Amino acid sequence: MGKSMKPVRYAFAGIVIVAAVAGAVLFVRYRGAVNLSPKGPALAGEKSKGPAGAPVQIIEFSDFRCGACRKAEGVLSQLESDYPGKIRIVFKHFPLPNHAWSPVAHQAAECAHRGGVFWPYMQRLFQEQDKWPLGANPAQTFLVYAQELGLNPEVFAKCLVDPEVKEVVARESREGDVLKVQATPTFFINGERMVGPVALEMQAPSVIRGILGLPPPEPVTPSPGLSVLPAPMTPANPVSVDTPPAKVSDKA
Repeated sequence: MGKSMKPVRYAFAGIVIVAAVAGAVLFVRYRGAVNLSPKGPALAGEKSKGPAGAPVQIIEFSDFRCGACRKAEGVLSQLESDYPGKIRIVFKHFPLPNHAWSPVAHQAAECAHRGGVFWPYMQRLFQEQDKWPLGANPAQTFLVYAQELGLNPEVFAKCLVDPEVKEVVARESREGDVLKVQATPTFFINGERMVGPVALEMQAPSVIRGILGLPPPEPVTPSPGLSVLPAPMTPANPVSVDTPPAKVSDKA
């Protein structure tokens, strides 16, 4: 089902932002931003944090419009705190076909990665998750976020419509398809799959401690507020807030 929607997903992402970018560039003003080069060193690297040689690698397939993905970020932060220097997190784009503006958000985040500010940009997208999908086109909002993080808005606007950036998002999504990712967030901890923030909180400590050769953890009780279900690749997605212009992507 997800594969049949991929051409619609990414074609739509390219169409919806072109018209807004020119006006958005005029809306924001350059304020001594960092260089956001299309050939910058961040482009070739993974969106990762933590030591490269960490014994625990968590690969995260996520969608910026997924409520469960937002909840899971707190769990990941707690794991990083509980096992300092032992975890490396790698982010992978996986915008769902029934989340119309998500591909645009992921392209914006990939542009932020080129500018070296992927993680704070990701946090902003999740923090404002209830706001940016509500407009007719969020490209202007994404440019404002970029400017606030010190990026050149004019270069960022060009990056948003760069086919290479669009392909990065599509390629990582195809990686998820190969791994049979069916919902977001999905995590792989040294290859072991976990789906959703509750599963991550309940199961990850045991897996991580086993990898590190530590005694099993105390029994874990899910934290309040983590009961949001993973977002599936279906039109019945419980966290979808698509606006009328997004109906083209509601048929996955």
